[in-house]
Amino acid sequence: MSRVERAAEVEAKLALVRACLDKAGAAAIRLRGIDWFAWITAGGSSAVLQTAESGVAEVLVTRDEAVVLTDEIEAARLREEGDSGRLHLPHRAPGPDRVACALCAGPGG
Repeated sequence: MSRVERAAEVEAKLALVRACLDKAGAAAIRLRGIDWFAWITAGGSSAVLQTAESGVAEVLVTRDEAVVLTDEIEAARLREEGDSGRLHLPHRAPGPDRVACALCAGPGG
């Protein structure tokens, strides 16, 4: 799958999730687990141990943005491996060991 195709798939999935948020009247959804991470990122992997159900990253989707929640070490790995659907520079999230990175699905990033 090309970067453009992957970006389009992520955008479509974010639109679907946001439509569900609107329908439910919810402000956000937190996608936890290796399976949800792979789905929303169009094939990305948050797994370190294949036997674990939850990976090292989660995705928080709101009506206006989507962010990957992980620690600084894993943010660097996800960036290098391209497993998060294109990460931007991290922004501090609540808690000393978490970093939120903007999930950018657009072709230009």
